[in-house]
Amino acid sequence: MVQGIIDGGISSLIRSSEHLEDVSEIAIADLTDSNFSYRDALIGTTASGRTPMFCGH
Repeated sequence: MVQGIIDGGISSLIRSSEHLEDVSEIAIADLTDSNFSYRDALIGTTASGRTPMFCGH
């Protein structure tokens, strides 16, 4: 299964929420809510190279 996750949730698709990508607690909650586990792979894109969801900060 392929699952898309965007920082800030669905509302981020219609309203900018750029600051949310830097809050690691939100990234952890998003991955937990999607039942992400050690058996899954995370592939992400980041323009800054430091987005917590993908870098584990």
